Amino acid sequence: MFNLLKSDFYRTVRTGAFWGFAAFAVLIIFFGAGMMAFLASETFEDAVLSSMVDTEYMSPEEKAAEMAEFSEGAEELKHLPSLASTWDDMFLDGGFLSIVACMFLGTYLVCDFRSGFVKNLPMDRRGRLAYFGEKLVYAFIIQVVFMALAAVATSVAFPLFGFSFEVVEPVPDLAIWLGLAFLLSLAYTFVLVVAALWSRKEWLAVCWALLMSTGVVGAFFLQGVGLLARAWPWLDAVPFWTLRGNVEALRESVPWLLTPNAAYPIPAIAPAGQIVLVSLVVIVVAVVLGMTVCRKRDIK
Repeated sequence: MFNLLKSDFYRTVRTGAFWGFAAFAVLIIFFGAGMMAFLASETFEDAVLSSMVDTEYMSPEEKAAEMAEFSEGAEELKHLPSLASTWDDMFLDGGFLSIVACMFLGTYLVCDFRSGFVKNLPMDRRGRLAYFGEKLVYAFIIQVVFMALAAVATSVAFPLFGFSFEVVEPVPDLAIWLGLAFLLSLAYTFVLVVAALWSRKEWLAVCWALLMSTGVVGAFFLQGVGLLARAWPWLDAVPFWTLRGNVEALRESVPWLLTPNAAYPIPAIAPAGQIVLVSLVVIVVAVVLGMTVCRKRDIK
């Protein structure tokens, strides 16, 4: 397994795909911070206020009120609630981190089968266990790299563009939040790895990353469950057992996540415990499928 892992990282650092996805992730985060800085800038404010002056249908009092409200909103935009909430907005809640990591992993894993590389490896029972087990370890490390990259880029980009945080959580709280976010992202990633290794189709891996890893399907599912829960109240518990539902829970502060909540199915373990439980269940199921169903499929 170690030799396979070494081979994968050798190919990773020598391929443009990894560096392209890494650069894309950093650029998007800096672009997002830059756009927010522009929206909060005096240049944009002056342009908006000038357009308000030209509106003939508004009275002078209405124009003054609108201008004051906009100026206040632009000033508030420069002060972000907290570092953890900024991380959540930039790379977790919208699925940006998952889609970047999963797009890279999906295309990279399928390449082994498309190029015929896997045919040159010993594929007896021991060889298959080593190969598919190594791919899961490789996905774990890649997820660590992309999460660290996204967290550092976000932490640097916003202060660089003049933003400040109203609350900077203690280091232990930030570590807890990152740990929970990593578990949820890893669950999405492992599901993608299983889908890619089983299908061995690049288009399916890409579609899976776009629809599942971004949380789009999960969001629609939770909306449907919410509507059905009006007729069957017991469905209100379903979001607590989904990855998307737990991603949304990370919008809250760490103290809230660590406080037992009577609304949760198992109040004694608190929301953070629910996140860990659901993530580990998905990860374990993915590992079992990867080491059984994917391993036993013929290699052509």
